Amino acid sequence: MHANLLRTVIVSLVLAGLVLAVLAALTGLVIVLALVVGLGVLNIVYLPTAARKLRLPAGWLALMLIPFMILAGVIVGGIDGAGWAAGIWLVAIGLPRAIGYDLLRRAKRRIEARATYYDTRPTRPTTDPGGRPLPPAGDPGRGEYGP
Repeated sequence: MHANLLRTVIVSLVLAGLVLAVLAALTGLVIVLALVVGLGVLNIVYLPTAARKLRLPAGWLALMLIPFMILAGVIVGGIDGAGWAAGIWLVAIGLPRAIGYDLLRRAKRRIEARATYYDTRPTRPTTDPGGRPLPPAGDPGRGEYGP
């Protein structure tokens, strides 16, 4: 009887430990995912605005963030934290900027290649040089267009 009880307690503790390990891993992944999403918003919204205010290209400002990210990683997690910080910068800021720039360049090139321009300017002027409207083409006018 004691053996079954002891075996049940050990199995329960092992299962509880596994559940806690899985929850800890998921929590860590959720934190990393939240950090990546937050840096993505920084990359799309705040980084270009700050670059305009500082009169710097957004790409250079993004590159200037690398040392700060690595420093924060070292403070939080040592050498492993620095590696994580560089990887998160690459996933959240570096790659989207590089891929987005390339996609934007290709899209502009395709749009320019397919664009057809139509001249919509009128062929005859609608006003005389004095600023008054001209009379209709087949009608001499009735007072409002002149004498």
